[in-house]
Amino acid sequence: MPTVETKRRLSAGGMFILPLVLVKVTALVVGGTGPAQVAAAPDVVDPAPLQPVMLAERAWSEEQRAAVRHIAELLDEPFGPTPLYYEPRGRESVPIFEDPQSDPAPEFIVQAILSSAAGNTALIDGEAYRVGDVIGRTEWRIIAIDGAARSVTVLDPRTDQTTTRSVQTPR
Repeated sequence: MPTVETKRRLSAGGMFILPLVLVKVTALVVGGTGPAQVAAAPDVVDPAPLQPVMLAERAWSEEQRAAVRHIAELLDEPFGPTPLYYEPRGRESVPIFEDPQSDPAPEFIVQAILSSAAGNTALIDGEAYRVGDVIGRTEWRIIAIDGAARSVTVLDPRTDQTTTRSVQTPR
């Protein structure tokens, strides 16, 4: 005896299979799915050429003549009014590609080098930096702080350019 779960699955499957079986049985009873013979249409003789229809000419009104003049004036313009076209604003050139070698090192002042057991810290423009920190809003990264030489070495990651700055003494 089938279980309730088996009966439920069989009835759900029957809902999908029953329409397919009905279509196939109907096709067998009716006699197939398409015509048994195909016939071509007889050759068509060339039709007579069409005669052009002559329209009676009317005199144009003054409004129609003004419209024709306006259209002729618009044909000479390079661009019509469009919301998608904006006039260029000036003759300044826009760089498409900047040579990364031409970027100078950022301007910063090394004010002090602090040495401790935890490592060296550089005071640059009033802010404390350690090795690995990025200077301000630039991409230049501190790669070395030398306490003995009182200097900081920074690297531009785009070009691998390095520069070293020493502590500036007040005069």
